[in-house]
Amino acid sequence: MKASKFISISDDEVGQLSNRQQLLKSINGLTREGIEDYQVAFCILEIDHFKRYIDFHGRKEGEHCLQQIADCMKVFLNGRQGEIQRLSEEKFVCFFMDISRDTSVPLMNNMREAIENLNLKFCCEQHSFHITSSVGGVHDVVSQFKDMAEMLVIAEEELYQAKSTGYNNVKIKFK
Repeated sequence: MKASKFISISDDEVGQLSNRQQLLKSINGLTREGIEDYQVAFCILEIDHFKRYIDFHGRKEGEHCLQQIADCMKVFLNGRQGEIQRLSEEKFVCFFMDISRDTSVPLMNNMREAIENLNLKFCCEQHSFHITSSVGGVHDVVSQFKDMAEMLVIAEEELYQAKSTGYNNVKIKFK
């Protein structure tokens, strides 16, 4: 089995984000032959209202905020097979292998709560807000997916659903 992997963000890496092809190639490497019956969770975590955070604090502090969030997320890989990567400025992909249906939603809720508990604040229209996150994902056995791109599409749809019901939510589809 391949060990957990985490791609960190440093100040000079912000402009060098993984694109979808790189992401899918990396995850396809984790889902090789012989694991068709493994349960997997593929989630997209988006930092809610991150543009407002940058507007208030500036780009440099925004990069520092993202590093704190990445470090926080890294804790949830501890002892698990999977990967966390940056998808775009305010989005991360979380991919966990050999994870049960009963574990995936609580794990993502715990990650979402941990990010909120970082107590990263910004002001907008004379109100103070905490950084929060929304998560959309999909869970099933590897053999039930046509390919990893299908996981990405479903996770994006679920993220949209999570945000449409209000921010700071988790929505996982069980295929």
